[in-house]
Amino acid sequence: MALMTPEKAKATETVPDERTAVSDSEGLADAGSEASTETPPEVAIDADIMPDVPETPDSKVTGGKRLALEGEPSFLQEVVLTIRRGIWQNRLPTMMAIMVGSLFMGLYYGVPATEPVFRAVGDFEKDIPVLFSMFASMLCAGLAPMLVQFCLTRSWPKPFLSHLLFVVLFWSFLGVYVKGQYTFNAWLNGDTAELGTVIRKIVCDQFVFSPLVNYVWITACFRFRDCNFSCSEFRASLKDRRGLLLQFCAMNVANWSTWLPGVAVIYSMPSALQMPCWSVIIFFYSSLLTLISSSTSARETKETEAGPAAAEEV
Repeated sequence: MALMTPEKAKATETVPDERTAVSDSEGLADAGSEASTETPPEVAIDADIMPDVPETPDSKVTGGKRLALEGEPSFLQEVVLTIRRGIWQNRLPTMMAIMVGSLFMGLYYGVPATEPVFRAVGDFEKDIPVLFSMFASMLCAGLAPMLVQFCLTRSWPKPFLSHLLFVVLFWSFLGVYVKGQYTFNAWLNGDTAELGTVIRKIVCDQFVFSPLVNYVWITACFRFRDCNFSCSEFRASLKDRRGLLLQFCAMNVANWSTWLPGVAVIYSMPSALQMPCWSVIIFFYSSLLTLISSSTSARETKETEAGPAAAEEV
């Protein structure tokens, strides 16, 4: 609520008008009738001293009237702002993923001396495709970024056992899932590295599989993790349909900035090297994203801790 300053109080005072002055000889009756025809200055509404209303959808009715909220963004504006913020925060991991994928493809097609290494990796992946996908995803996308976070912050995510179990189960399953998706995409659109085949695979991957299937259950899994693995909190969070839709839309567009060029590199490789290429890209992407997130969290923690100290000094 805005407090009335002495200046405002002085400004709202009304100087008595000589026309309303009542002489002693006119009597009390005439004074009362004349005073009743004018609005008392004390009840005049001053916009500067109206109580401040927080700009939230849950603002209450004040004085029988709902105050209009100005500047509240629409859902579309929230989506745009969230996407822009996500792309800006992920710009370095995205650039790293593109550079690593391009280097991977350049070494395969441009450096003949690396052929024995790629052939050995491809043969190993062919022998145990499911196990390779499972462990490569778990190590490169799950455990390695967690270790990077520990090296930066000297602390494990809490509760540690729950987060560790989530990392092992989620990323192991995702590795097998991605391998199955690549296999199905090859069966559907062909198994060659020709330009037309690569384009069809990219369209199916990024504009059919990912938005309609992948990001739905991936968003739910991360929402469950963010609810501290509590089933009751997770069920309650699902009632926030606006927040879920906002997260879903933002995830789609933000991931396109990384994985459109990423899958272009992956589908340009032979089938036996697609999962190794995906594992290398997601390792650098996840590790650098963890590095940026840790730095941002540390900065926000310092600012939060500095707030009370600054208030005490004042």
